[in-house]
Amino acid sequence: FSRAQVLTYAGYMCALLDDYAAAQAAFAESLAICEELGDIQERAWVLNRMGWLAREQGDTGLAHARLEKSLELYRELGDSDGIIEGLNTLGEVAVIQEDPARATTLLEESLALSRMVGYAIGTAWALNHLGHVAQLEHDYGRATQLHMESLALFREFGEEQMGTPSAHQSLGECALAQDDLVGAQAWLSTGLVQFRKLGHQAGVARCLVGLGRDRKSVV
Repeated sequence: FSRAQVLTYAGYMCALLDDYAAAQAAFAESLAICEELGDIQERAWVLNRMGWLAREQGDTGLAHARLEKSLELYRELGDSDGIIEGLNTLGEVAVIQEDPARATTLLEESLALSRMVGYAIGTAWALNHLGHVAQLEHDYGRATQLHMESLALFREFGEEQMGTPSAHQSLGECALAQDDLVGAQAWLSTGLVQFRKLGHQAGVARCLVGLGRDRKSVV
């Protein structure tokens, strides 16, 4: 592995542990090395991760700019996996911006490409984020179906990745929106345990918020 690759990976791991300052520093150093060496492939990836980090911190404007540049580079390279990653992350930015039309366009392109090249994890995330679009549109039946499809794919990769607990959290949100308090507690509690195992505090917090809403509904 190159130093830039190691830094990008280290930054991603720091971000998962919610050490955003360390993550940003590692990504910035990696990007500087990539630009100095003219490493377009790794530059595209670190820009993707920097966009993802900005999204996690709620800065959708910065996230959009970095992800668009990353996607542009991946399209130039003809890298289908990179294009899929970019489309999925941009799609979720559009969800956060409450722009379901743009989110759907991005995610359906990702889903079609993922299925065409057989990229299962890309398919799973596209389905997951399309579920979020359905949630945004208050179509919780469709959202539940999409999250269940994504969960089945995520489970093939095991629990030691972000997809499985994310799907559980999403299903919990759908159940809660439909006043299914028993289902919500089951999905969110499972997601909580899995996020804790991964050390992902933001995911833990999201599940706890949902469980708190669940308890208030019962009261």
